[in-house]
Amino acid sequence: GSNLTGPGNLSLGTAAAPIVIVGASTVNGTISITGSSVRIVDTVKTNAGNAVSVTATTGGIDFIADTLGGIVTAPAGSVTLAAPAGKVTAENKATRTTVRGGPLTLQAQAADLKCSVPSLASTPTLGGLTASSVGGLTLAGVAAAGQTVSLDAAGGVNQATGGIVATSLAVTNLSGPVILNSTSNAVSNVAITNGSGRVALTSTGTFRVVGAGISTGGPSAGDGNISLRSIGGNIVLDSSLSARGDRVTLNASSGTVTQPAGA
Repeated sequence: GSNLTGPGNLSLGTAAAPIVIVGASTVNGTISITGSSVRIVDTVKTNAGNAVSVTATTGGIDFIADTLGGIVTAPAGSVTLAAPAGKVTAENKATRTTVRGGPLTLQAQAADLKCSVPSLASTPTLGGLTASSVGGLTLAGVAAAGQTVSLDAAGGVNQATGGIVATSLAVTNLSGPVILNSTSNAVSNVAITNGSGRVALTSTGTFRVVGAGISTGGPSAGDGNISLRSIGGNIVLDSSLSARGDRVTLNASSGTVTQPAGA
């Protein structure tokens, strides 16, 4: 791997050739990796809050399975993964956290990874976003028009800035509130499964509750209300809502709330 033991920035690769990174680190400097495609085998790490950027000009960014591949910035330097003509794929996400530090920005046709970051922003153009977090997940804008966004967190999901624009949104969370109330949200289909905690969604236009439906908490009171709001559209309940012992609030003040027969 490439390592700088003194202060300074580290720049690796060229836009015209693929590159394999077998580890890289700096003491006090940024890391910039560029290749036609990028394969990360071992850890890429900065310190002192310095940034990491990885760009694949014509292919994808791959974190190789069964390795130590991942990006770490400490404390919380920004991470940008850009693959405008390819995908960001974490083959090792079952055993490794792809990015730790953050905030994380993803710019790719599609992305599938695990993270532990203060915020996540993503602009997939073709294949959607699949993101899991080892703790809570804070979104800073997900622009995935016509695509699917799948989020999996352990400590809650919320929005800091921006909205979620997607055809389908699926959220699974272990415990904690799932609060997606940005008025910039525009989703057509939604399913949310929360172990415990409040669930709230605001979306512009008509949206449908589909698939596993929306559920939170157990039979005891106080472990999670559900609140759904449509701005200027309808709410269609194709699947169930479950907040046992707690409250469900549906607000479609400019439209209707309907439950098709058999749903």
